[in-house]
Amino acid sequence: MDVDTALIRRLEALTGLACDDREREGLRGDLHGLLDYLNRLEDYVTGDDTDPLGSNPLVQRRADEPRRSITTVDAVADAPAVTDGCFVCPPIHDGD
Repeated sequence: MDVDTALIRRLEALTGLACDDREREGLRGDLHGLLDYLNRLEDYVTGDDTDPLGSNPLVQRRADEPRRSITTVDAVADAPAVTDGCFVCPPIHDGD
């Protein structure tokens, strides 16, 4: 994938950010590094039986069981805007 000015400007539009030329160059380098890293990960052979945590003895595993959680009322108690028990936030894209 080519990380060019058009891509950076598209990302700015999608995120609502405004960058200057110096910041765009920094982002271009960061994105190149990220994409290079992701491409290197494709070199590793993994299968369905691969343990994503490896055999790390420091990882404490717990049973994946349902447990009590906070209520919806408590979850949205400090939200600036709520409708029908859900957070309300501004749209992040213009529908393109």
